[in-house]
Parts: sequence; structure tokens; C-alpha cells
Amino acid sequence: MPIQSRMAAGACTPEQVNVIVAAFDGAWKTLETVHRRDLTDPMYAAGIREMLARRIIDSAKTILSAKALKAEALAYIRERLGLSRSAVRVGSPCRTRRSRAQIN
Repeated sequence: MPIQSRMAAGACTPEQVNVIVAAFDGAWKTLETVHRRDLTDPMYAAGIREMLARRIIDSAKTILSAKALKAEALAYIRERLGLSRSAVRVGSPCRTRRSRAQIN
């Protein structure tokens, strides 16, 4: 895991590590859900995972909640990769609205 390789032994408490891991896992799951086509290339995905891990670790020095870390990291990735604001959201994946005729 990229996060563990970037953290020095003893640099964080176990609670801080849990927050960082939760933020990373949540942000990655959001990216996988929303941008699965863009993440099919393993090399591309590995680079994004590392970028995400670095940002979360750096931000964890001042941001203490997993939810806030996830939101900040997703905003950073969105900006760096030029993704639309609506393409990467914290929470559930994007859903399109369909009319009743399309559903039935």
C-alpha cells in the first residue's frame, strides 16, 4: 500500500493511521466508481494512487477527520487531472436522472 511505504515508523499514532487509511480507501473507492474507465491501465492507476496517498499523508498533518481528508484529496485529484467538479464527489457515485419511460 502506498500510504504505508510513505510513513516513517512511529510518525503517527495508530488512530491517525486508521484515519489516513480510511480516507485513502474511501477516496480510491470513489475514484474507482466514478472513473473506472480511466483506471483500467494499471500504470495510470498506480500513479493516481500514489498521488492520492501523498496528498492525504501531507494533509493529515493539519486535517484530522477521514471525511475531510477524503474530500480534500478528491478536490486535489480533480484539479490535478482536470476532472469536472461533478465527476468526483464525496459520497455516492454520480447517478443520471432517468425518466419513468426509461425505467419501465
